[in-house]
Amino acid sequence: MSNSINLFCYGSLMYPEVWHLIVKDKYQQQQAKVFGYRRKKIKNEEYPGLIASKQEDSIQGTVYFNVSTQDLKRLDLFEGNQYIRVKVNCILCNESYIESYTYIINPHDQTIVEKEDWNQEEFEQNGLKQFLNKYRGFSAF
Repeated sequence: MSNSINLFCYGSLMYPEVWHLIVKDKYQQQQAKVFGYRRKKIKNEEYPGLIASKQEDSIQGTVYFNVSTQDLKRLDLFEGNQYIRVKVNCILCNESYIESYTYIINPHDQTIVEKEDWNQEEFEQNGLKQFLNKYRGFSAF
């Protein structure tokens, strides 16, 4: 796969029912952790956003390996202008590091971020269904 990258996901994209709405190919995945960020609620939305934080802060998520250029284009469209893709180091379950990318809140859009951290359990109980209803018709291509 040429020009493929690893992608760390920490919100709605960790869930197969959301991931498969957007990407076309199948990818290996693994639980991972990223340091130096906080996962925050986004105003009036179910999904979170990452903002830079203290180095000791960490978030759990899923890394998808070797995501194709075509699927990255779809993911970029899905994330929109409020997010930018940046390079991060992920720590995998076996304690090894891997270079990856993730989407963080665009510095120009910090006003959409709430002070409160995103609650993953709350999302699973209530937000995921609402999120899927809202984005079910999403098609990048």
